[in-house]
Amino acid sequence: MLRTQLQRSVLVLGFILIFFTGYGPVSDAAELTPHTIFHAFNWRLNTVYHRMKHFKDMGYDAVQISPVQKSIGDQWWARYQPVSYEFIDGLGSENELRDLCKKAQDTGIIVVADVVFNHMAVVASRDEWLHAMDNPSKLDELHHRLESRFHPLTRDDFNPWKDMVGDDWDNENRFEGWGAGEWSDLKPTPKVLELHKKHLTKLLSLGVLGFRFDAAKHIRPETMKIYADHIRSIVPEAFIYFEVLSADRGMHALSTPVARTTDFALCFALRDVVMKNHDTTQLSHLPCIG
Repeated sequence: MLRTQLQRSVLVLGFILIFFTGYGPVSDAAELTPHTIFHAFNWRLNTVYHRMKHFKDMGYDAVQISPVQKSIGDQWWARYQPVSYEFIDGLGSENELRDLCKKAQDTGIIVVADVVFNHMAVVASRDEWLHAMDNPSKLDELHHRLESRFHPLTRDDFNPWKDMVGDDWDNENRFEGWGAGEWSDLKPTPKVLELHKKHLTKLLSLGVLGFRFDAAKHIRPETMKIYADHIRSIVPEAFIYFEVLSADRGMHALSTPVARTTDFALCFALRDVVMKNHDTTQLSHLPCIG
């Protein structure tokens, strides 16, 4: 029982550290840099609003909310399957987010929004896409699904279907591959970029001052820079970090000229200490982090 509690405590600590440390942060003295971020994972906005003083009393200086764009449902995993970037929907309303950000600002806490720009919701299984590669009529049917589900986007706003399994998650195929063969992988067309910029602008106008970019290692660095530049053109001091799910420093180095990245090397080391009974001295040998 005691060991189970210890495991949970260390893993929670690891998740907290991941959210406020990272490899090679961009050097910018003006950037808002929270030290401890409470991850309100799939919490409703109204719940976060009423817990703000508690977060402050506990020593947090930021709170991260789950994706607020319209998605396929309210389950945590459904929040990462966007349907539309035009609406704040699912965890609360636009007015609730504005009130939350105002309460946070008055309390001395910044709100970090999680955004999902790599892909949109699943419209077909991997097996369906595989079958469609040799069946033009089936492929056209699946393209129509994309267009009907994600209007005003068209099939041209999505990368051609490419399976992404196994090693493809970490090699060059990770950029245009469809996650698990199902994620509707977006192409950075002018239309897509404009929708994403409008979403970022709306979040900033409601008082959001920080951003986590989901699945950033699957988006080419030059596209990530477009997003970061847009945010900083409106709020220069905004806090930005990218989810780069890897302990490979080379992969992180692609992103760190633009923004901070998640420290998964620390996460994996903590996991090994807790779950695999590794010596805790290994933690002192981790590469220097930002």
